[in-house]
Amino acid sequence: MTAPALPKVNAPVDLPCPDWCGGNCDDWTGSDDGSRYHAVRQISIESAEAYSGHKGIDISTTRLDMEDEIGDTFVTMVTGTTNGPHHMADWALTPTDARRLAAALLNAADVADAPPTGELSIRTQFVQIGDELLTPDGWQTVYMVLIDAQSGHAAAFTPEKNDTDTDGWHFPFDERVWVRRAVIR
Repeated sequence: MTAPALPKVNAPVDLPCPDWCGGNCDDWTGSDDGSRYHAVRQISIESAEAYSGHKGIDISTTRLDMEDEIGDTFVTMVTGTTNGPHHMADWALTPTDARRLAAALLNAADVADAPPTGELSIRTQFVQIGDELLTPDGWQTVYMVLIDAQSGHAAAFTPEKNDTDTDGWHFPFDERVWVRRAVIR
C-alpha cells in the first residue's frame, strides 16, 4: 500500500531587503504569489503651477521580488495624487534610463533658466556651444560640438583646435570636464 501524495507547498524564502528599503516591505507580503515589494520614496514634488492638471510627482526606488528570485530595481514615478502607500507607477525606469532622464531635465532647466556664471563639472556630452572649456591650454570658448554616438565620444572645437577632420578636444561621453557658462537672461 502506498501513501497518498502530499500537495507540494512552496516554503517562503526570506530574501534580504536591499540596503535602501524603507522597511515597509512586509505590508506587501499578504499576496498569495509569494511576492515581496520593496520601496523607498526619494522625493515628492508638488507642482506650483498645475499646468498638466497633476498635483505633483512622487519618485521612489522600488524592487519586486518573486518567491525565491530577487527582482530588478527601478526608479518609479507617480504623477497626480496618491492614495496611501500603495499605488501603481506611471513610469518605471532602469537606473541607467533614470540618469539619462535626470541629465535631460537638467539640460532643459538650464535652457529655461540659465545657471549662474561659474565653473561647472559636467559630462562631455553636455558641453554646449558658447561654453568656455578648460583645456591644457587654458579656458577656450567652444564654437562647435560633434557627437559620435557609435563611438561614445564627443569633440569640442575652439579657435585653437578647429580642424574638423583631425582636431578638436576629444573626450568620452562620460568623462567630466570643467566649463564656464555665461548667464543669458
